[in-house]
Amino acid sequence: MGLDQFIYAKTSDWRNYFKDFLKGTKYEGKRLQEMNFEGAYFRKNNAIHKYFVDNIQDGEDDCEEYYITKKDLKDLLKIISGVLSKNLKPEENLPNQSGFFYGSIEYGEHYFDNLKDAKNQIEDILKKYDDDFDFYYSSSW
Repeated sequence: MGLDQFIYAKTSDWRNYFKDFLKGTKYEGKRLQEMNFEGAYFRKNNAIHKYFVDNIQDGEDDCEEYYITKKDLKDLLKIISGVLSKNLKPEENLPNQSGFFYGSIEYGEHYFDNLKDAKNQIEDILKKYDDDFDFYYSSSW
């Protein structure tokens, strides 16, 4: 049990990405509505979760799926980078959130390791997925 968080990349323009892969399969020529990819996975990264709850989910911590833009991801990445470089205070800019099985609320090594991991995953998302993709954040505990 614990806080699990996901950023999904979704596209309905899947043919540009998978037409060669599907050649000769039973799925070639079939109608596929949408493709979903797990772009990022976080475990008990409650500061990132709080950011999404406060800035994307209108304060609703309800385990639903929420649309996020590339700009949202870039804004979060800028804050993470500022905290990691010690130009921004973590408690003011990317504070922890306590919750049932949300993990530590200390601003120690674990907090900064979580931010480094989030930074790497978000940078990867921004490099890997082009404008044909939409992004969604969801969590569960």
